[in-house]
This record gives sequence, structure tokens and C-alpha cells, in this order.
Amino acid sequence: MSGGTQTRYTPAALERAGDFSESRQNNGALITITDPATGAPFPGNRIPAARFDPTGLAMLNYFPLAQLRGHGHASQRGELLRGRQRHASAAK
Repeated sequence: MSGGTQTRYTPAALERAGDFSESRQNNGALITITDPATGAPFPGNRIPAARFDPTGLAMLNYFPLAQLRGHGHASQRGELLRGRQRHASAAK
């Protein structure tokens, strides 16, 4: 198998804390986070901690912490070598 590089997007520290005020699409537009109970955007694009789901919080532990910052998203770049992923901290 030949090697290659892939970029994956993982939640940034602010996003892990419910703060999406700096989360942007690749075109720079703000990603609006809406309340599933009301359909309205969360004030300040921040999810209140009281609304966090314990299972969802536990699942965050399975996502690696972001190493790079790019296109307004936190990302992690890894090199695929012989079917195994090796993480790298090289910038784009």
C-alpha cells in the first residue's frame, strides 16, 4: 500500500466546551448552531453547559485533540503508511 496524507477535522477546544462562536465553514461563513428543542440559534452560538449530554461528552474522549488550525476548523493531519495511521504535526 502506498503512503499518503489525509486531513481530518476534529472539535477545537472551544467547540468541546460548547462555544461555536468562532466555528466557520471553508468559505469563512459562520456555522450557526441551532437548538434542537426550538429550532432557533443558540445565543452567541454557544450551547449552555446544562444542555450537554453526558454520553456525548464521554464520546469526545475518542476524538484526538486538534493539532492544526486551518480553514476555520480544528484539524488533525495524519500520514497513512501501510494501512496504519501515524499522526504528524506538519502545517499545511
